[in-house]
Amino acid sequence: MTGWEALTPTEVTVCRLVAAGRSNPEIATELYTSRNTVQTHVSHILAKLGCRSRTEIVALHRERGLPAGARRDRATVRYTAGGNDLPVLLNSCIASGSPPDVALVPQPGVVAALAGRGALVPLSGRTADAVTANYNDTWQRLGAVDGTRYGFYFKVANKSVIWYRTESLRAAGVAPPATWDDLRAVSRALVRSGHHPDGRRRW
Repeated sequence: MTGWEALTPTEVTVCRLVAAGRSNPEIATELYTSRNTVQTHVSHILAKLGCRSRTEIVALHRERGLPAGARRDRATVRYTAGGNDLPVLLNSCIASGSPPDVALVPQPGVVAALAGRGALVPLSGRTADAVTANYNDTWQRLGAVDGTRYGFYFKVANKSVIWYRTESLRAAGVAPPATWDDLRAVSRALVRSGHHPDGRRRW
């Protein structure tokens, strides 16, 4: 599928920001994502709209009658970068009586703490219905605190996944770990054997 209707909601947002003259670093900051991710979105937008440059995206955006600040839902959105210490910013906003309507919080512990203080509003209405319709029970529970849903996951990365080479474990005489204690024991065994999980002989 090509054309405007082929754009994902995120691509629509990126397109709007491109039309507003934002650079990739600026868009990355506003959307709490990496520059590479923004570049990927821009590449997809160019392909779907049949454009060859950002200038053509801006022109098509204007031809469609969408001003730089417009959105499909006509909602007014103001992004605020949270910096490297989002919990501090959120606590400050809450204390001053001006909390954000929506916060993109990467730490589940922070969400639980805010919920425990009564600083969060449970999901309701169309948002809650959309989560129910599009997320299975496991993912819904991950956005809940004590059974009450306060949010949902919109992006998940496998940065905490531990990768290893099974042949390295066999060479060290150990099996893949199934528990945290097993992982610690296997790690010590690998150190003693001189085998690195990625296949190198030295650590």
